[in-house]
Amino acid sequence: MINNIFKITLILSSSVIFAQTSSKDSIVIGRNPIGDINAEQVSKAEIPGAAIVSRSKYGVLAIGGFFKTLGIVDTKSEMKLDASMPGYLGIPGVDAAQHGQSYIDARATRITLTALTDVEGLKFKGYVEWNFRGEPTNFSFRVAYLTITTKSGKTEFLAGKYFSNIGDVYSVPDALSEPTVSGLMVNERQEQIKWTQLLSPNFKFSTSVENAPNADVLGSEIKNRIAPTVTTNLSWVHPQFKTHFFIGGLLRNFWLTDKNDVEYKKIGWALSAGTHYNFSPKTRLQYVFSTGAGIGNYMVGADPLAAGIIIPNDKLSLRKSMGHYLALQHKWNDVLRSNVMSGMVILDNRTDYPSIFTYRSTQLGINTMWKIKKFLTVGIEYWYGTREDLSGKKWDNQRFVFGVQLF
Repeated sequence: MINNIFKITLILSSSVIFAQTSSKDSIVIGRNPIGDINAEQVSKAEIPGAAIVSRSKYGVLAIGGFFKTLGIVDTKSEMKLDASMPGYLGIPGVDAAQHGQSYIDARATRITLTALTDVEGLKFKGYVEWNFRGEPTNFSFRVAYLTITTKSGKTEFLAGKYFSNIGDVYSVPDALSEPTVSGLMVNERQEQIKWTQLLSPNFKFSTSVENAPNADVLGSEIKNRIAPTVTTNLSWVHPQFKTHFFIGGLLRNFWLTDKNDVEYKKIGWALSAGTHYNFSPKTRLQYVFSTGAGIGNYMVGADPLAAGIIIPNDKLSLRKSMGHYLALQHKWNDVLRSNVMSGMVILDNRTDYPSIFTYRSTQLGINTMWKIKKFLTVGIEYWYGTREDLSGKKWDNQRFVFGVQLF
């Protein structure tokens, strides 16, 4: 069963999203697992993860999603956001609370819409996902894409908004909210065109052209011109999915203009590699290491302007950074599981950079999740995050979270 699922997921751009139909006129649609604490339960459930709203000779249309609510208590300063972001601690205009806060957040609730059809041997899938993370709490797109897969299942094209190809969803930790441990590279969701090729039953290669983040460079009234990012990703997976390794590369083209119409051009880069390993059916280890220049908002744990800085009438300086994280999950039994996560990001330190820039951020998290019913999971989580700026000043925060998700 695992092998069959894995062969399908390989061609779907390194995700565990899959779709299949059966002779019983039913459909099973796996979901985007990032921040979904019921992902495994729903994909294996007797009731599918989505309900069919239309079936005809043209294809199948299904709707799905889940309801999630989090209660959050911060002891010091942190963004008022369900995902903990240590790289933003102590930054003027970003921190919402300097003396702690508590609130209830339901913005991670999702709605999904999936369409499947076959046309002359090609398999088409359209997937749209919304949540309420828009500002202030607007209903907004999270991901939206179309995939076209060949009859053999070895080649796939993706067009739309999806997680950047530099990251790897198999290595993402299991957290109550979106896992945002420092060093994580599955952070940016970008409009992109991607080609994925299954080279063998165990090797997969993908490459993409993506829009890049346009607000992570410090300068005076910057205008960001068309400057796409090119990525590649090669992964190998154990036949029984006991372990996998990946290595990804990114070239980011910076093409900026300041208020005086002076142009600045530079190429940023990133390398990322990681693995997951199942010591047993109950224990899993994940590790990822990344480094580069001009990575910016692709990496969790950096500040909002971590890609670089424009020095007026001089040059564009790209910031170098390095990050890594480690996560360990243990399933105590069929209903109880725990996770420990730790990560760090270090950025270069130069005297001509503003002192508010991040030098280092660290993060440690631990959680336990309890499946009360088949589609109802609750969890408790603790985070400790720090940020040190270039002047040596340090901020920290402790976060306590209680969460519940239905479906």
